[in-house]
Amino acid sequence: MRQRYIGNSSPIEPPAHAIPPGQVTLPDRRTQRSWSVELAPYQLAATPVTQALYAQITGRRPSTTPGDQLEHACRAGTTGPRYGDLDEIGWYRGNSHEHIHEVGGKRPNSWGLYDMLGNVWDWCWDVYDAEVYGAYRVLRGGGWFDEHWSCRASARRRSHPTFQVDDVGFRVARSIVR
Repeated sequence: MRQRYIGNSSPIEPPAHAIPPGQVTLPDRRTQRSWSVELAPYQLAATPVTQALYAQITGRRPSTTPGDQLEHACRAGTTGPRYGDLDEIGWYRGNSHEHIHEVGGKRPNSWGLYDMLGNVWDWCWDVYDAEVYGAYRVLRGGGWFDEHWSCRASARRRSHPTFQVDDVGFRVARSIVR
């Protein structure tokens, strides 16, 4: 069985990977606009964790990662919808046998991050579209029950903060203080 991790140093903490600065272009389908976001360097856990596991270990509610950081980290310097062949890098409807899998079971991206696409959607800090959906948050990357076209770097879904499903996780992230 794989270790369960939180943070970045002890056996219960996943290794945090340094993510270099970069730029991501974000679209808004409703308004038909897009904009570029410049990102400072940051650290991101190699695997997603569940909110329940995080709370059990730390006694705190987690703070989630912004979606632009997740998209940048997912791409790992690539420009396509995926950083590799989906069967090699993620669990999705075509290969998951319709169930969630342990994290880290597929090939990581070139920055050492696992499960950036498929298996579980990554819960993000961003509000989806407050004008239309209120408090709904952004989910990124696709899950084990999604078709291949939903498992890509720019894929976004929305969910209410109180909704709990087995195909949503999050990543521990921290800013790098300079």
